Amino acid sequence: MTGSFAMTTRALASDAAPAVSPEEALAKLQEGNGKFVADAEACAADFGKRRQDVAKGQAPWAIVLTCSDSRVVPELIFGGVTLGELFVARNAGNVVDTDVLGTIEYGTEHLHAPLIVVMGHKRCGERWCMDPLSTVWR
Repeated sequence: MTGSFAMTTRALASDAAPAVSPEEALAKLQEGNGKFVADAEACAADFGKRRQDVAKGQAPWAIVLTCSDSRVVPELIFGGVTLGELFVARNAGNVVDTDVLGTIEYGTEHLHAPLIVVMGHKRCGERWCMDPLSTVWR
């Protein structure tokens, strides 16, 4: 995945400050994506120790809304991000219904994630199926 990223900021629901600013979170995602594009194999994560570290709680620094397509894996696409760093909402076609909106609200209000990324991709089967007149993949 390459391309431009859009950034959304929001006010925190409490006085708790996020661990990173929205700008720092976006820079981390862009750096990780560059790492993935350069060497995807290097982005595989070792989860053993990290699982123990996040067992008592999470503090993600970004929320990612993306398609449930099995080829779109934010944790890998953003450079081997590991457990507890991204709060991911996935569904076919990136549809924001009340459930997904509630997930995003929870991530911002309770987990204090400073950045929301809506990540699309090419050749989305859900989008193609939604347009019965389409004869080509988008």
